[in-house]
Amino acid sequence: MITPFCVQLLYGLLGPLNKIAIGQVPFSLYVGIKLTMAGSFLLFYHTLIKGKTIRLSANQWFYYLQMIVCGAIGAQYLKYWGLQYVSASKAAFLFNSSPFFVAFFSWLRWNERLSGMQWLGLCLSFVGLVPILFTSSSFEEMVGMIGAFSLPECAIVAAAAFHAISFTAKRVVVHADGYASARVNGIYLMAGGIWSLGSWVLFGAPYAEGMLMTALGYATFTTFVGKVVCSSLTLYLLRYYSATFLSFMEYWYPLCVAFWSWLFWGELLTYHYWLSAGIVLCGQLLFYLSVRSATDK
Repeated sequence: MITPFCVQLLYGLLGPLNKIAIGQVPFSLYVGIKLTMAGSFLLFYHTLIKGKTIRLSANQWFYYLQMIVCGAIGAQYLKYWGLQYVSASKAAFLFNSSPFFVAFFSWLRWNERLSGMQWLGLCLSFVGLVPILFTSSSFEEMVGMIGAFSLPECAIVAAAAFHAISFTAKRVVVHADGYASARVNGIYLMAGGIWSLGSWVLFGAPYAEGMLMTALGYATFTTFVGKVVCSSLTLYLLRYYSATFLSFMEYWYPLCVAFWSWLFWGELLTYHYWLSAGIVLCGQLLFYLSVRSATDK
């Protein structure tokens, strides 16, 4: 439990930093630099330092395609687009609906079954996201609405679903042939970064003096911590924990984002956030106690 929690604590620091970064530079440029930088570093480490090849077997291409399209393009692009209009804490809560999606896709893909108590914990945690949805600002509503929800909110929840598909695909690759985490992350991050940079160029986003250096500065720090350290640790932990359990641990992430936002930026949170946090933590406790009980047997 300690190592997965430390991973989420590190991830939490990045939420407010990403929000600040995309407030100064186009999000597609920022995301493209982040992913390309991370992918380049990991592939450099895998090929030149470890001396291994990038050659993939034919039966792995389908899973890498899922990682690239759903994880590096779908999840990242939608998440950062929505982050432009919502707070870092709210975006963190919405994106962390992914454990529910991971449980569903794990059931579809491997018939991985959960106990009634585990499903209760997951559903309770998912319901815990509802109070935070009542904090929509007029800025969000100006972008567009789908029913009672703003488009940025829907985009971030959709990003969570894409992230879950990518996450389960990673599990297949890691368990099938024991592929190194640097190769897995490097390939899909590099592909996503090139696509994002290409979209920034094609759609004619404005460029201002100093923009590139600003993006590089934020991207260097957040990429090293998030895409190199945390992502590699997560893939390593997949050898010892299920995809559902590790994804469920991501419910700590919004609380870590709130902690760093309060500590360094003085962000104040409404009662909606703490109500959501309480419900989510109750759901997590139910899930964890159920897993522990099954392990003890």
